[in-house]
Amino acid sequence: PLRASQTCLEAMPSHRGGGGGGDKKSQFYDSLVSQKLQQVRWGVANAGVAPATRNDEGLTTFMIAANSGKDRSLAELIRWYERRLNQLRECLTQVHEDTGRTCMHMACAHPNGLKCVEELLDAWLRVDGRRRDAGLLAKDHDGKTPAQLARGKTKELLDEWLAEDDDDDDDDD
Repeated sequence: PLRASQTCLEAMPSHRGGGGGGDKKSQFYDSLVSQKLQQVRWGVANAGVAPATRNDEGLTTFMIAANSGKDRSLAELIRWYERRLNQLRECLTQVHEDTGRTCMHMACAHPNGLKCVEELLDAWLRVDGRRRDAGLLAKDHDGKTPAQLARGKTKELLDEWLAEDDDDDDDDD
């Protein structure tokens, strides 16, 4: 239960074990994975996490949500950055140093990543409606694009998305 003098994040258990308190950033990262949306909203506004901030594993907030298949947390992050398009663009294009993967790679690779991929595609349209590749052509350190990592319905969605982009290119001729 939340005490009157306690914030949502102060009530959350820390990454580092033990009881409450702890590091606001770690607690914010935990809220992304648990999809406690009130805590996600509070954390994005108050935890001091800039778009380029990374956790101990080198993941940004967008990467944490996408890598975990947490579409509601990802949607909250996208909504926060909608009015800050340069920062939203930065969030969408950041690359994990060890793997070279973007949040789109991570969402495509997750077995339950379909809704995250849909959120990311919508976010790309907000950032740049003319550039429909939506980061799908970016290659990780293994030379794989997000579309190559996708399976099942996620793969179908991306194939359709990329086919629409090809159709748009044909219309320009």
